[in-house]
Amino acid sequence: MNFFLFSRYTSLFTSLVAVAGILVAGSALAIQPDDAITLDIGSTAPALNIENWVSDRDGAFEKVTDFEDGKVYVVEFWATWCGPCVSSMPHLAETQEKYYDDGVQIISVSDEDLETVNRFLEKNVRGEDEVTYGDLTSVYCLTTDPDGSTSRDYMEAAGQNGIPTAFIVGKSGQIEWTGHPMSMEKPLQEIIANTWDRDAFKEELIKKREQEAAMMAIMGELDEAMVMVDQKLGEGDDEGALKILAELIENDKYAPMRDRLLVIRAQQALTMKGAAAVEAFEAGTEQLKQSPDALNELAWSAVETVESGEEVAPELLAAAMKAAQIALKSSPDDTSVLDTVAHLFHLQGNLDKAIETQEIAVKNAGDLEHRVKPYLDQLKAEKAGN
Repeated sequence: MNFFLFSRYTSLFTSLVAVAGILVAGSALAIQPDDAITLDIGSTAPALNIENWVSDRDGAFEKVTDFEDGKVYVVEFWATWCGPCVSSMPHLAETQEKYYDDGVQIISVSDEDLETVNRFLEKNVRGEDEVTYGDLTSVYCLTTDPDGSTSRDYMEAAGQNGIPTAFIVGKSGQIEWTGHPMSMEKPLQEIIANTWDRDAFKEELIKKREQEAAMMAIMGELDEAMVMVDQKLGEGDDEGALKILAELIENDKYAPMRDRLLVIRAQQALTMKGAAAVEAFEAGTEQLKQSPDALNELAWSAVETVESGEEVAPELLAAAMKAAQIALKSSPDDTSVLDTVAHLFHLQGNLDKAIETQEIAVKNAGDLEHRVKPYLDQLKAEKAGN
C-alpha cells in the first residue's frame, strides 16, 4: 500500500463529496440565505441565559447576562467531543491572559450536561502530565448550557453549523466578528483599539456567503450529472459515462474542480475496456502533467484497482506507468512516486526494476522508511523464490 496517498475513490458519490470538500474547505460559514440569518454582524448580541458556570477565573469574572458597555466579550461554542474545539483551548487561555487587562472576557459554551464536561476537565492536557483541561481553562469562563438556548440564540440565529465558532461582542454590545477562534486575534486587537471596520467585514462576509451559495448550487447540478454517469455505468455504457465526464470537464462552470474531475474520469477509466478508456486516462495525464501529485494519484489508482481484485488492461497499466514516470521526472527523489513506480513495474512483470526502484524509495524515505521497506522486503523475497 502506498501510505503517501489516500485510497482511490471507490464510487462517484464519494468522489463528488471530495470535490465538495475542496470547494468549501476552510470555511466556517454556513450556506444560508441572508433572510434566514437573524443574528448578523452589527446585530445586538442576545442576552446570555447560561445554566452552569464551571470556571470564572477564580471569581475574577461575574456571570454574564447582559453585556456591559465598554467591555469586549468573546462567546465561543465548543464540545468535549470536538477535536478542533479542544485544540483551540490553549489559544483561548493565552488570549484571555493577554487581553484580561483590556477588559476582555471569554465565555466558552457547551450544550452538554455538566457531568460530561466535568469528566472531560479531569483529563490531562495532551502532552502535559501535570495539567488538566480544568487547569487550562480556569483562566476564562467555561460554561455548559444543556437546554441549548444559548446555542439557538447565537449559532442557529447566525446560520452557523460548525464548532468551534466564536462571536466577538464589542463595546457597544453588538456582534463585531464571527469565525473560528484561532482566527480572531487581529479583529480582537482592532476591536479593543476601536479601529475595527465592522461594515467592511460584514460586506466581505456577505460576499463569501454568496460565493458559497453559488458553489453549492453548482454542486447540486454536478451531483445530478454524476447520477447520470452512474446510470451509464450500470447500463454497461462505459463510453457514454466517459463522455458525460468529459463534458463536465470542458464546462467552464466547473473550472474550480476541473483537476478533481480529471482524476475521477481517469480513475473510472481504469475499470473499463477499450480504446476510449485508454484515451480518457491519457487525456487526464496530459492535462495534469504540471501536477506531479495528481499524476502520482492517477498512477497509484491503477495499483489499488488491481489490489482490489479488479482487472486492469495492460494498455491502462502502461498509461499509468507513463503518468508515474512524468511525475518522477518532476520529482525524482519523491519516495511516494518511486513507490508507485516500483509497484507498477511489479504489475508489469519487471521484478528487477521494481526492486531497483523501491531500493531508491527506501533510501530517500528518511523517517518514513518503515512505511516502504516492507514492500522492498516482499519484492526481494519473491526474487529469492520464498
